[in-house]
Formats: sequence, C-alpha cells, structure tokens
Amino acid sequence: MRDKVIDQLKGFGILLILINHTFDATNNYIYWFIQAFHVPLFFIISGYLYKKRAIKETAQKKFYSLMIPYISFLIFYLTIDYFGCALYLGIFDNQHLLSALLYHNVIPINGNIWFLFALFMCAIIYSIIDNYIKKDRVKDILIVSLAIICFIYTRFTHCILPLCLNIIPIALLFYLIGTKLKTHKNLTKLSINKILLLLIFFSISVYFNGLVDMYAAYYSNEVLYLLNSIIGTIIFWSVFNIIKNNKNMIVMKTKKVLEFINKYAIVYICTNQVLIATFKNLIPISNIFIKYTIIIVLVIILGYLIDTILSKTKLKIVLGKK
Repeated sequence: MRDKVIDQLKGFGILLILINHTFDATNNYIYWFIQAFHVPLFFIISGYLYKKRAIKETAQKKFYSLMIPYISFLIFYLTIDYFGCALYLGIFDNQHLLSALLYHNVIPINGNIWFLFALFMCAIIYSIIDNYIKKDRVKDILIVSLAIICFIYTRFTHCILPLCLNIIPIALLFYLIGTKLKTHKNLTKLSINKILLLLIFFSISVYFNGLVDMYAAYYSNEVLYLLNSIIGTIIFWSVFNIIKNNKNMIVMKTKKVLEFINKYAIVYICTNQVLIATFKNLIPISNIFIKYTIIIVLVIILGYLIDTILSKTKLKIVLGKK
C-alpha cells in the first residue's frame, strides 16, 4: 500500500523545483530557503524507501524507472542542442556535445536530468555496499568518508567532475540518512512545537549559509548545508504527517494536487526547464508574480498532457513505464 504522506512530500518537492526554476531569483531569501533542502529531500526519501534486493534486481528495476527516462531525454536534448548550435552558429560543435554529455549542466534547456542519473547511481552503489558489507558501522563510515572527501575536493578545487562524480557521494550520504530515518520514524512525526523550534533554527541557518546549489556542487558551509538539508526535510515530513488525517477541504485538495504532481514526477523533472523557458517568452504579462504563477500552472497541466499522450503509445517506455 502506497504511503500518501511520501507521495505528498515528493509532490511538494517537485512543486518547489518548479517554483525555483520559474522565479530563479538567486539573491532572494525564499530561493535560498528552497535550495537548502529540496534536492536532498528526494535522496533522503529514496533512502527511506530502500529495500534490500540482489544487486542485479535493483539495477534492473532502477535502470527501467530512472535510466531509460534519463537516456531518452538526454538524447533528445543533446540532439536539439547539437543541431541548434549548427543552425545558429553554422558549425557542428563536437566539443560542446561531449561537454554536455559528461557534465549535464552545460545543456542550456534541461540540465537537471542529472538528478535521475545521480539517483540511479545512489541506488546501485548503496545496494552494492549493503550486499557486500554486513556491519552497519562500516557502511556508515565508508559513505561518510566518501562524502567528506568530495566536500574537501570541491572546496579546494572548485571543479565539477564529469558524470556527477563529486556530487553522487554527497547524494549517497543523504540516501544513507534516509535509511536511518526508517528506523527513527519518530523524527518524521514531530510535534508542532518542535517543528516551530526547528523552523526558527532552519530559517536563521539558511540566512547565514546563503545560496547553495547541489547541482553545481556549491554548499557554502558544508556542515550548515548538511544540517539544513536534514532539518528542512524533517520539518516538512512532520508537517505532512500532522495533516495526514486533516479533513479540512483546502488541506485535502492541496494534498490531492501534490499527489497528482508526484504521479507525473518524471515528466516534470525532465521537461520543466524547457517548458518554463518557452512560456516565459510567450506570455506577455508584465506582473512577474502573476506571469510566473500562470507558468507553473501551465507546466503542471502540460506535463500531465505529455505523460498522458506518451503513456498511450509505445513511447511510454521513455517515461520508465512498462
């Protein structure tokens, strides 16, 4: 039986992605607030949902649900990017194509599909560690050590490695934290008073740590980044557990909307940036808040339509559907 709280929390995370990608105000505190935890949230949830299986079984399951959409959309966007450069610049830029393939973030229209690749790698690496290392303490030390090495590397080199190699160990640490929450579920069911106290701390900590971006391997203060990621996730997880049985009409409709968004998460992750960029150029409204709100709604609707259309054809495989 599906855990609706998890579905709502993931839907909330997708909505935060749409908000940040639409408003894209990097000097805005609300943007900092969202950036502080919304990507780690998904790795933590994935770790929480982890089930021990044979490595081959995990690889097959995750390849279908994550890597097929990743590869499909990567090819699609790389093709557009490659031939777009050819038409605009009059040259076939093979070096740019290779960079886009290895680093994801130089694809101007949808670099955030890196997330699917990183999530796939986390699932496989954690499955390997879990199957071959029996002692939990050794697993923990190994994963924490890898994350520390990557934090140190990024801080002193300011370089991003190809294929998210210096991001995946950080994501793996969040994955590990998610597995720990499974045995400490009380941390996702805090009282309102504890939530408020944590929210105050979180808000102050976000202000002092400033802008962070896991995608760019930019964490500002690494300790604060980890704390904010974990605390932000725990705060909103607890909120959704509190409203789990709330019968207020507005609350119930909000939860339904978030469950709806989560249902089409793959489409939103893979298409949101190109749709947002397109609508920004097409919608002639001067009021930024109204314009961007309309864009978010349109992206949600169009993402649903894309999923519905593809799901009725053999192309549903690109969404990781059988």
